[in-house]
Amino acid sequence: MRGTLSHARLLTAALAVAAFAAFGAATAFATTGATTANGTAVSASLSPDTVSKGQSVTQSATVKNVSNASESLGIVVAGPLTTSSPAVFSATLAPNASFSKAVTFPAGALKPGHYTLTVTAINRASGRSTQAIASITVN
Repeated sequence: MRGTLSHARLLTAALAVAAFAAFGAATAFATTGATTANGTAVSASLSPDTVSKGQSVTQSATVKNVSNASESLGIVVAGPLTTSSPAVFSATLAPNASFSKAVTFPAGALKPGHYTLTVTAINRASGRSTQAIASITVN
């Protein structure tokens, strides 16, 4: 029985490490993040995943109402450009309706490093939020 317990602990530890590594890889190198909760599907995208000066970066944010009722939402888009504050929008979305914003800008506007785009939808009636995060590396 002791051997079985040690084997089970080893398997649990290996699964935890694998899950942590997969989560770290997904968050560190992902160009798209998507989450569905609280009646909304939220996605954030930065592409390409790695850029250099002279290339362009495309940033997009989408919020979709996946509930069966109209939803009044506050939407916050916080991107990698330090020259702009987070953009805040209000939208009332019918069932299956979407709100989308996209912008393309030169990679030269960013210093080398790692950047994120965070898109948050806040349900004005319940106060609950849904968030998606994408990342990009600038060489």
